[in-house]
Amino acid sequence: MITLRTGGTYVGPDYNYIPLPITNGLSEVLFCPWSRDLFIQAALTGLGSGDSVDISVEGSLDNAGWDNLNANDAVTTIDTDGTTLLLFDGALPPYIRVRVAGTGAVAGSTTISIVGYVQIIS
Repeated sequence: MITLRTGGTYVGPDYNYIPLPITNGLSEVLFCPWSRDLFIQAALTGLGSGDSVDISVEGSLDNAGWDNLNANDAVTTIDTDGTTLLLFDGALPPYIRVRVAGTGAVAGSTTISIVGYVQIIS
């Protein structure tokens, strides 16, 4: 778990870059009870024809029960190489993670880089 706290490394008025490594389809959990805005950037390379990656950003109050932060409970489907930016603004739950699922030959051919940018209320 990556913990952000007042007085910690990532605190400040600017948006801060935080890599979120993916293991078995889930990112590292980001714990930041003082976050105000969250950007998740997904960069993909090596997608084959007909392949796609589904990304959902999930939040939790207790690091146990997780729900999609998208108001419509939708996932973001990416089917071309490039960078996709997801924005969540306003009050957020203290625990955040990213769920990634692929279709086609994604597991063997695609590089997925997920990073978060967080602004902290200080």
